[in-house]
Amino acid sequence: MQWYAVQVTTTHEERVKKHLEKRKLNGLAGKIGEIVIPEKDGKPAFPGYVFVQADTWPDLYLPRTTIRCRTIGMVSEEEMKKLVQMDTPTAVRKQTVPKRTFKKGDRVVITVGPLAGIQGVIEKAGAKRSRVSYFDGEVRIDADNELLRAYQDGNEPAGQGVL
Repeated sequence: MQWYAVQVTTTHEERVKKHLEKRKLNGLAGKIGEIVIPEKDGKPAFPGYVFVQADTWPDLYLPRTTIRCRTIGMVSEEEMKKLVQMDTPTAVRKQTVPKRTFKKGDRVVITVGPLAGIQGVIEKAGAKRSRVSYFDGEVRIDADNELLRAYQDGNEPAGQGVL
């Protein structure tokens, strides 16, 4: 069986998973394997996506309702292992990821997304999330502190090599 990424209407991931599990119990056990919704802190890590292990392209097994469902591609076993590891309980993750705290005025670099590598300034610091201002206050985002790195004089974030 091969893993597939299925795009679904956001917030309907569990409904699609239940539908597929029901179909699996009603005679498709040999055609549908595991159904995974990777989570982070009890919420879907990839809102709008369900990962299905199936013998063929799973569009045939998806619900024909108002929920948008379409298979967008195959996923390798290695990638699925990484996704399943995201389900590690928060207590275990906190042991391996140091908590990052910032204060107003700290210069930071966000490490992911369209603004990755661009220097910003903390406008409002929080325990888990902070408001970051980019481009002289033209762009403001709320970012998880774990996605931010402190920025020192020079071109590299503190404690990091090249991004």
